[in-house]
Amino acid sequence: MMQSLTCPNCGAPLKSTPAQTRLFCLYCNSTVRIEPDTQPPRAEIDSTLDEAEMGEIKQLLLDGQKSTALEVYIEKTGASTDEASEALKDLSQKLSLDIVRQQQLTPTGIAIVAGYALLTGAGLYLTIFGGVHWLISVIAMLYGAWMLYFYFPAVASTLAFRKAKSAKAHVLKLAEIGMTRLGRQRVRVFKLLVEVQPLDGSPAYPAEMTLPVREQNVPRAQPGTTIQVKYLPGEPERVIFEV
Repeated sequence: MMQSLTCPNCGAPLKSTPAQTRLFCLYCNSTVRIEPDTQPPRAEIDSTLDEAEMGEIKQLLLDGQKSTALEVYIEKTGASTDEASEALKDLSQKLSLDIVRQQQLTPTGIAIVAGYALLTGAGLYLTIFGGVHWLISVIAMLYGAWMLYFYFPAVASTLAFRKAKSAKAHVLKLAEIGMTRLGRQRVRVFKLLVEVQPLDGSPAYPAEMTLPVREQNVPRAQPGTTIQVKYLPGEPERVIFEV
């Protein structure tokens, strides 16, 4: 069962399981120590890294160099190996870039997915009934199927949010997770804490979301910015950028 806490340093929301004793706040680069024996559990700052130190550790984790990241973290914070391992485990989970694939498809993206579906179907048809060399049809079918698998999270997200409601979201805090590529474009990925203001007049509420930002738009990704989002009425904490 997840429990909700607040970062003692910056006030950002944190979520933990009862077994966790250390969490990482992406917004202020603080390691938060959880005292599980108190009711409710008490959160205290264990250590805080500056932007350069945090950037080095993030990049090491994204590059798969977990042992080096552990050594750097211990050196910078003085934590024990067990303490550092638990903090970096939480940080690694928050740095996952796979969530980028869960963004809504644009009309161009929908057309691309439809093209891969046609390629897969055509490859399957030609493999069964002939018409071209079997190897060509198998390669076409497998390539189309692989690309459909790659786009599946985005397709699922697009379908889930097809009846979502629109809202304005005021960016309260943001933290860069890392950098990846969407097609030929390089994008930087941010974790955002936003205040969602539904357009139907419902009360505003805080939520977190992940947002890929093209390199040329990074200067506009700042606290205080207002963006257009969509949310699910039954799950208002699920918020996504409206394309």
